[in-house]
Amino acid sequence: DGDSGNSGGDGGPGQPAGPGGPVDNSDIFGQPAPEGGAAVTAYSATVDVATLNVRQGPGTTFPVVGSLRAGDTVTVTARNEDASWWYICCATDTGAQGWASAQLLTPSFDRAQAATLLPLFGASPTPAATPVAGNAAAPKSGAVLPEPLTVEFLLDPPFVWQGITGTLEIRLSNPNTTAVNRAQLSDELPAALTLLDVRVDGGGRVERIDTAAGRPLIVARWPTIAAGTSVSALITFQVDSDLANGDVIDNLIAVRGTNAAYQTDAVTIGMPPLDPPLFE
Repeated sequence: DGDSGNSGGDGGPGQPAGPGGPVDNSDIFGQPAPEGGAAVTAYSATVDVATLNVRQGPGTTFPVVGSLRAGDTVTVTARNEDASWWYICCATDTGAQGWASAQLLTPSFDRAQAATLLPLFGASPTPAATPVAGNAAAPKSGAVLPEPLTVEFLLDPPFVWQGITGTLEIRLSNPNTTAVNRAQLSDELPAALTLLDVRVDGGGRVERIDTAAGRPLIVARWPTIAAGTSVSALITFQVDSDLANGDVIDNLIAVRGTNAAYQTDAVTIGMPPLDPPLFE
């Protein structure tokens, strides 16, 4: 549940934070928050979208208690019954605990095991849940490679207009002498572009997530990008036929790896100018 990328996010809260203080969510959603302590294993997750709302309950009908931004890392302590929403700490703007849509977070653990690893909200915590090797939280800053992934946008055709079908290749290159591990590209297409197809190369996989705003969020992941090599995501889209000449579309992306710095980049796509140039 999150509007993101090229818009706003989705999340929720009952009460505003007091001056300099966080929201008190000790009785959020009618139940006490999961108790901390040695019996509860803390897992982490990172926000995939530009803005993600934190809500008072596990669903978009609950009010927003705060928000998160792309690249924020949160602690995940519980889940709802089908593990589609996770109880997290904490919203970056209010400090509130609350619920965030699981599909818009990248966990430090195996997503398929969320129902096993995370306790059901309100239930007594169980002693299980030690993170398996390789599923620990993000690496410390000392493990980050010296150079971030480089991003290149290749638009075909180079100039687009209303109603046209085009392709956008987003190419990620690793300039380091060491491989980038668990690389990820997130791109929520702007409303003016309709997603027709998306493919990735280099042994990656891609997932399409429909956000609360009705726009597709593309999340492409690669297990590794070898030193000195590149991988690409190829997005096929159709431009909204109702756009006016002079309109500009900004498409924001986020890129990261477990050992590569988080970064954002953007490509601007313009419609034909209002006044065509005169050549004399």
